[in-house]
Order: sequence, then C-alpha cells, then structure tokens
Amino acid sequence: QVQGRDVDFNGLYQSFIQPLVAHSAFGQLQVSGKADWEFSAIGRQPQHFDLRIHDASVEDQQGKFGFAHLNAHLPWDYDQPQRIQLGYASGHVLKIPLGETHWQADVNRYAITTPEMRLPVLDGALVFEDLSAAWIQQRMVWHMKMRMQPISMTSFSNALGWPTMRGQLQGEIPLVTYANQQLRMAGEMQFSLFNGKVGMSELQIDD
Repeated sequence: QVQGRDVDFNGLYQSFIQPLVAHSAFGQLQVSGKADWEFSAIGRQPQHFDLRIHDASVEDQQGKFGFAHLNAHLPWDYDQPQRIQLGYASGHVLKIPLGETHWQADVNRYAITTPEMRLPVLDGALVFEDLSAAWIQQRMVWHMKMRMQPISMTSFSNALGWPTMRGQLQGEIPLVTYANQQLRMAGEMQFSLFNGKVGMSELQIDD
C-alpha cells in the first residue's frame, strides 16, 4: 500500500492522474489545492483507492470548463461498495456559469449510480435522474433521465455574448441509454423555447 497526506494536488495530478486520462476531457488541466490519497493492489489488480481533494481549483487549459473551491472524496474498492462525494462553490462550462453544487453517488466495483444529480446553471438547473454507468466487457454503458428547470434566455444569451434573447428554456429528456456503441432515447424529448415547443422522439445515434 502507498499513501500520501496533504500533498500538492497539482503534483499528484501530473504524476499519476494525467497519464491515465491523457486522451480524455480531463487530460489538460491546471489544478491547485491539497490532497490525501492511498492505493493498494495485489499483483496487477487494484484493490483499494481513496482520494480526498481539499479546496482545489480545476481549469481546462482551453477554457472549456472549470471549478473553484472543489472538495471531493473519491473512494473505490474491489470488494466493498463505496460512496463518492463531490462539491464546488462555482464553475463554468464554456462561458456559462455554474452555481454551487454538491452531489454523491454509489460505486460498486465498475458501476456507479445516483438517483439524482442537480447542477445549477445560471438561474435554473439541470437535474439528472436515475443516472447509472458501468464498465462491462471493456465497454461503457449508461442510462439517465434529465429535466431542465427554467433558464432565462436573457441570462443564457448574455453569458455567451449573443444578442439578447427573451423567454425561458426548459424541458425534459426521457430515458436515454448508451450500450453497444449506440445511443437510444425512449419516448419524446420536449423543450419549451420562445413561447413554443420543440420535440423529438425515438432518437437513435450509432457511434
């Protein structure tokens, strides 16, 4: 078993985390803060991992997303289910600001589930429900539902630097699944925009 206490999160990211996620959205980050971590394995099989991140900042080098005052507890165990917790004071995706967020999920070996995850966005929120993902036979599968609580189009357009728009954006997405490199939506997706409605049903996208 190896472990570290009150280590520099940037050093931990560059040495251990970045090489594992180099080709993902988390491969080019600027980070700061402190972390505690421990790791154990039997042979080449990881058995236990525990990472605690304290008051960190995370910023994509291309400005795609970022989080401020991020705190997280990310445990994993090969045999025992664990619960992960994550929260941040503020953040952004592109130029759209994100509000204070706290969420948790259950991890059981190679599967993660949470009944609800709420992400405040501008004056509204994205609410993900029945969210589940798993790594099965070297492939990722997942499903979720989503509701969009009303977001002001004025705030949305101003955040993106667009001409000012009026009205609200809200809607819901029924059950969406991804398996066998195929994205499928069951039911009809509906959004309210500009005093009208936009709908789409039985969507299917092949990866």
